[in-house]
Amino acid sequence: MTILFVMTLNKILASIALILALLAAFIGIPTREDRHLKEIALLIETEGDHVTPLELAEQIYAGRSIRLIDLRDSLSHVRQHIVNSEMMSVQQLLNHGIKRNEMVVLYSEGGIHASQAWILLKMQRYDSVYTLLGGFQGWKEEILYPTLNAGATAAETQGVERRKMLSLFFGGEPSLTSQESSKRKSARQNNSPPKQKPPV
Repeated sequence: MTILFVMTLNKILASIALILALLAAFIGIPTREDRHLKEIALLIETEGDHVTPLELAEQIYAGRSIRLIDLRDSLSHVRQHIVNSEMMSVQQLLNHGIKRNEMVVLYSEGGIHASQAWILLKMQRYDSVYTLLGGFQGWKEEILYPTLNAGATAAETQGVERRKMLSLFFGGEPSLTSQESSKRKSARQNNSPPKQKPPV
């Protein structure tokens, strides 16, 4: 009788396993790819996909090993680029590859092209890949040609001096403005008439 009971129990368990397998096929169980997409989405939402120009400048200045890849066209790269960056197209990036264990920062003019390349690399499971927030335009505004407030408080002075030093280190030309000119500029921006919408 125990043999009959065991055979029946085995049939019941096999039937349950078959039913669960069929349900899983219809309902869907998250795959490894689904989890990876969710991880990428979380990185984007938590802003773990990029570094700011100031963070990148600090890391380069400190001598950290970073591979900088300029995704702009060759003419833009020849005119001006971040020190030690190499120019590549997205196709070259995917074909020539990068090492999975190296920190890579991608940049384009405004950052959109680099973000697209970042997603492609993340889908191929490159973990240490980032984009430069604001792209090369952000680098120029924050590092190469920043406008620093000369009338900074004592607490702000150290930060102003650090940004000035970083700008000069990278060949930039920081400009200092007085608090009064900053206030006038801000007031002009706040009082400017709204832009007219073009006729439809």
